[in-house]
Amino acid sequence: MKRLLACLLFLPALSSCLARRGPLPAAAPMSAEGGLTPLMRAARAGRADEVRTLLNRGADVNAANAEGSTALVFAAQAGSLPVIKLLLAAGAPASGSAAYKALMLSAAYGHPEAESYLLAQGFPAAGPMTSAVVSLAKRQGYLESSAMLARAIAGEAGGAPAAPPDLSSVSSDADEPSYREPPDPDAFAVVVGVEDYARGLPPATFARRDALAVKRHLLALGVPPDHLRLLLGEDATRARLAAYLEDWLPRNANSKSTVFFYFSGHGAADPEGKEAYLVPFDGDPEFLAKTGFPLSRLYGDLGKLPAKRVLAALDACFSGAGARSVSAEGIRPLVTRVDWGGPAAGGNVAALASASGTQTAGVLADQGHGAFTYYLLKGLNGAAMGADGKITLSGLYAYLKGRVEKFAALDNREQTPQLLPKPPGRLGAWVLRSKAGS
Repeated sequence: MKRLLACLLFLPALSSCLARRGPLPAAAPMSAEGGLTPLMRAARAGRADEVRTLLNRGADVNAANAEGSTALVFAAQAGSLPVIKLLLAAGAPASGSAAYKALMLSAAYGHPEAESYLLAQGFPAAGPMTSAVVSLAKRQGYLESSAMLARAIAGEAGGAPAAPPDLSSVSSDADEPSYREPPDPDAFAVVVGVEDYARGLPPATFARRDALAVKRHLLALGVPPDHLRLLLGEDATRARLAAYLEDWLPRNANSKSTVFFYFSGHGAADPEGKEAYLVPFDGDPEFLAKTGFPLSRLYGDLGKLPAKRVLAALDACFSGAGARSVSAEGIRPLVTRVDWGGPAAGGNVAALASASGTQTAGVLADQGHGAFTYYLLKGLNGAAMGADGKITLSGLYAYLKGRVEKFAALDNREQTPQLLPKPPGRLGAWVLRSKAGS
């Protein structure tokens, strides 16, 4: 794996490296830690406040180590958009070998938000290793990053690629984690965000931004980057959801594992209201049994994992109305009978859901997030911390429930997040983070 990353850092041909399979390492291996300046180290860790302080003190934004990598290269590898913006504002160029390396690493490590921003700033996509990075990102499962880079190559060659989305126009005070827990080698996560759908369904507003922000927070909670899979848009098909839940997670989780599953997008209920479904990218409300992903199957898959503990967080609703729910045209499910099911009491799985079965899930337009996700991340950022300096699952839920209910009341509706099973049992005392990890 070190050899694979060295190919990205040194810019030779990648053909021999790509023959070696396996996930990318979490951090760039260097011949000597002393080869990194304090600014490079802060950029590699994604510590925006420290980067700002160092720049204000006169740190050289364009200093390079022996391999020619600058702080911008390390920020791109980490996928830290706030740090990237600080470095560019301080004079890091959008052209040249370091800029090219930065773009390649943002794609290779599956950071579509950073990659999109760099492309929008005019970073060069064409170069000696671009085609290999496209293949590498695709092989690692970063299909959006791979497709985005492929479109950029086509554009520089005179094609007509779709313009990269502008993901910097909306910002939220919950987007970036204000903490960093120690890495947990036994933690795994699958993060799903489906905003636009294949079959002309209305968009699930801000679902993509939700998933990207949750990814950043899970990395801060200690999930290693190569232990997290991000499925956005067309990557989040029913088949791929099943593959990661029923193949990848069981293959990797162990008895010491903490597993996170997050979904932001549409939910749906069958017309009889007997089953609730997550709607993947290729889902069709008219044929939910064949194209949707049942909650009962989700909880069953997670419950079969050999993990110590599992948390599912779902920013979707199943009432057939609102920003995060759909139903077949002309049909409204009998929502009072929707069977949420839920994880079995006394098991290793807990679930946080955005609303009850009869309610809608709202969005906060000024924050660019679903209300459930926004307050979930605010809670993790410290708002849900108890007097003992810890954020437990029950404490997070109490904060989340109160804030979302208040927001919904001001919006003249009801939305009550759920913590399942009821009561959560021993999982309620799960310490998600502590003040010591800040």
